[in-house]
Amino acid sequence: MIFVSHWQLSATADIGIRAFSNNKANLFREVTLGMQNITLSEKGSRQITGLIRATAEWSVQLDNCDQLELLLLKWLDEVLFMAEVEGKFLIDLQPMLTVDESNVLFRAQVSYVPLEMVERGIEIKAVTSHGLQFKEVQTGELITSDDLDIPTFEGPGWHADILFDI
Repeated sequence: MIFVSHWQLSATADIGIRAFSNNKANLFREVTLGMQNITLSEKGSRQITGLIRATAEWSVQLDNCDQLELLLLKWLDEVLFMAEVEGKFLIDLQPMLTVDESNVLFRAQVSYVPLEMVERGIEIKAVTSHGLQFKEVQTGELITSDDLDIPTFEGPGWHADILFDI
């Protein structure tokens, strides 16, 4: 069983996600689902539950690098590309992360629906590295927020903050 969460971050001219998870791969999942939820209108959120989904495997890789922050940015760019260019709006994913001495690979079994079937409210123009965090939270370590809607998280686990240009 996976217990994970994501919340919308307050930002002046951008919008963001704070996510927590039990491991690195599931943190990718939470951030991705949070980003997708941001873009949906209320009606769109209700619509997607009744749509027939297609499945595929999507992946991104960084060679000669083990920086998960950069891989997350590349992955989220891929999800935006698949929606805007390929017309495939990601609904859910099963993540797989492989890190070795020479590269880092993120693969996901995704379910998606045709973009034209989804009512969106906000358009994300770009994923940014401003304020980006992707880190392990040690046992007993606390991640707090000035936003009262975002709870305090106590490790062990993983934490990410990311902002999007809208």
